[in-house]
Amino acid sequence: MAPIGHRIALMVVVGRGGALLMQLRDAAARVDPSRWSPPGGHVESGETAEQAARRELTEETALTATGPVHPVAEGTMPDRVSPGRVVAWHVFATALPVTRDDVRLGEGQALEFVAADKVPQLDLTDIARQVLPPFLGSDAYRRLAAATE
Repeated sequence: MAPIGHRIALMVVVGRGGALLMQLRDAAARVDPSRWSPPGGHVESGETAEQAARRELTEETALTATGPVHPVAEGTMPDRVSPGRVVAWHVFATALPVTRDDVRLGEGQALEFVAADKVPQLDLTDIARQVLPPFLGSDAYRRLAAATE
């Protein structure tokens, strides 16, 4: 296996009505510009992937995942910035009974809560396209959505 170039962690927020909080990435992003993804970013030195996902959520949205978070998926993909390396990615999910009014845009072009049936229609990042459709069909998603009612 190729060496790991960097690690990223994403936090899927299931909000009121089961909608997912999605971030439209910056148009100038080096990877996946102007595509939709759950909030997230790089895992810093000394941080666990879960700690990074929680930190990135707060930095990018002003939301805090105070309760439990659930691992959704992890994997690797070729690093498009550093050829010959891979990106290790980790995706977590949490339920927060919040709406768009509770969110502050800290990074990217936009933050929107998107109904579950509309998420697959978005221009998703590669990781989001791989992870979100199966997650939305899972018992874990149904439990998190029920927790926001």
